[in-house]
Amino acid sequence: RVAELSQRGQSRRIQHLDYSRVFPTHNATPTSMTMDDAWHFYTMKSLAQKNWDKFFKSGKHCLPIKLYEKELLDRLATHTKVVDLGCGDASLGIEVGKHNLNYVGVDYSTQAIERASINLKLFPNVELIQADINKLPTDQRLLDAELIFIRFVLAHIDDKKGLLETAKKLLRPGGKIFILSPIRPAGLTVNKDLEMISLVEGNIDLLCREVGLSLEIIAEEHFPNEQSFLGAYLCQP
Repeated sequence: RVAELSQRGQSRRIQHLDYSRVFPTHNATPTSMTMDDAWHFYTMKSLAQKNWDKFFKSGKHCLPIKLYEKELLDRLATHTKVVDLGCGDASLGIEVGKHNLNYVGVDYSTQAIERASINLKLFPNVELIQADINKLPTDQRLLDAELIFIRFVLAHIDDKKGLLETAKKLLRPGGKIFILSPIRPAGLTVNKDLEMISLVEGNIDLLCREVGLSLEIIAEEHFPNEQSFLGAYLCQP
C-alpha cells in the first residue's frame, strides 16, 4: 500500500497533484492545502519563531491536509494510533478523528493546545499533550504508534537526529513516520527567517540513514515562483 503512494513520487518533482476537498476546519475556511496555503503558512511561521502562543492565539492558521496525507490515513484500521508531533491547532487531528483513529497530539504552545482542544471537541479518541518535542516526555500515550506525523516542524528542532530516534522508538512494529517540510536547494540564498524554518535538500535522507530509517519520496512540490519546495517523505525502520 505504501509502495503505491511512493511510486507516485519517483519522478522527484511533482508540480501538480489532484487536490481533494478534505474537511472544513472549526475556525477556518480552507478545504485542502494548495501550494499557496503552504507558502503562506511557511512564511507566517518564519515570523513566529519566538512567540508561538501569539501565532496560534488568533486561530487563523489551521492548515488543511494534503491528498496524500488523507490517503495514508485511509489505509489505517479503525482505532489505530496516530501521533502528531508539533500538532499546532490539530488540523490533522480533525481528519484523524473523522477516520475513527486514535489521535495523540503534542505541542509546546499553550495556545496551540487550547485551539486543538476546540477543534477536536467532537472527537472522543483524542489525547493532547503539552510538551517540548525537543525533549519528549516518557508517556505511555505516545507508544505503539502506527503512524507518526512531523509536519512543518523538523526544521525548527535543535536536535533533529534525536527527534527521529525518539519517534522511531514510539513506533509499533511496521509503523511509519511521515515528514512534511519546506526544502531549499543546497546553495540557495534565502533570508534568515526562511532559512530557519526550512531544510537543505538531502538533509532528511541523511538524517534517516543515520538513525536507521529508510526513506521514500511521496511528493516534492515547488512553492509558487520559488526554487524551494514542499517535501513529503515516508520513513520506516
